[in-house]
Amino acid sequence: MSLKLLAKSALLSLLACCLMAVSAADADANERFVGKWAVDLDKMEELNKGKPAAGFVAYAREAKLSISMECKADGTVALVMASTERNDEKTGRWKVVKVDGDNMAVEMTLDGEDEVDVAEIKFLDDDLFVMAKAEEQLIFAWRRQE
Repeated sequence: MSLKLLAKSALLSLLACCLMAVSAADADANERFVGKWAVDLDKMEELNKGKPAAGFVAYAREAKLSISMECKADGTVALVMASTERNDEKTGRWKVVKVDGDNMAVEMTLDGEDEVDVAEIKFLDDDLFVMAKAEEQLIFAWRRQE
């Protein structure tokens, strides 16, 4: 076997191992994100204390606002916002597009909308993640429901 052929085989083996590792990491990230989640207003209050966006938590409590989502393994998502004033339900698609330890980027597209939203999230534990919305200077906390 020539040295060139051996180097090529080694490189292809290394590439295959890297692709399998990335696929395993993506599968773990997808599995971690699948489930029913609800905004945790107590944790949001703690994370946003002293910031202008803290008013959102007070408003949410007053309006009895609840925000939940279900992310299914097939890549679909259902979002529900319910309050004393109105109820909104939206469906769409999600996928993990980047993983770095407990941090990941999740792409979401809601049905009927052209805009693709990429959320940067950080898992604090398996049942709690935070998502910062820089343009709103607001940190959302999502807690697993099931």
